[in-house]
Amino acid sequence: MRYLYFQPKSFFPTQTKPWTTNPNLQKITSLLQTSSTKSQLVQIHAQLIRTQLISDPFLAGRIISLLSSHSSDAYMTYARKMFDQMPEPNVFTWNAMIRGYTNSNSPFSGLLLFKKMICRGFDPDSYTLSVVMRACAQIAGLKTGESIHGMVIKLGFDSDMFVMSGFINLYGNCGRIESAREVFDEMPERDIVTWTSILNTYTQTENWEDVCNLFDEMLQQGFEPNKACQIP
Repeated sequence: MRYLYFQPKSFFPTQTKPWTTNPNLQKITSLLQTSSTKSQLVQIHAQLIRTQLISDPFLAGRIISLLSSHSSDAYMTYARKMFDQMPEPNVFTWNAMIRGYTNSNSPFSGLLLFKKMICRGFDPDSYTLSVVMRACAQIAGLKTGESIHGMVIKLGFDSDMFVMSGFINLYGNCGRIESAREVFDEMPERDIVTWTSILNTYTQTENWEDVCNLFDEMLQQGFEPNKACQIP
């Protein structure tokens, strides 16, 4: 998976990044590999400030990513506090926050943050777009999803299976079965996630003949159904 990293303006006289020579770097990096609770991550955050490593985008972004992987509001609140204090968060950190909001049933907050990301001049990657489409599907945000669809085509992610599966789910949740099928038919490659998305879309219509035909076609193309891909 490709992430784009944007380097903040340097306020140091040399090109050497100050955190790379900090003697505490290795210790804190090691702590992050074994920490996951809010209290542990808050303590590490305090150490970043105390040791002047808070300007390291990797360490700060890693803490935010770990915090936002929990569905608790307390975790997301602290993650957002850290995020807002970052002068130049990278795409990895934006993705972590948008994913956190989407996974914690706050899709509107995730979409607002995505809008802010675009306004600040950051280009989303395929992971950003797949998460944003999940957020749109959660709220049946058809208008927003259609505008993002245009962005996906412009950025060249219209052949990405995960991104386009998100559009199938969105159109299916909004009752746009023909649009979902058009996205599915235009995909150059498909995986079990894609097949599950289109099958779920047709299941909502209760047109069991179409569902069974699709299921048979999936088997003929060599895809084995998983637990999520079952006909009721």
